[in-house]
Amino acid sequence: MILFFMKRIEEQWSSKL
Repeated sequence: MILFFMKRIEEQWSSKL
């Protein structure tokens, strides 16, 4: 699902920041 993908990306972005 896209929602799942979006959530995973958000978590990765947070880690990068």
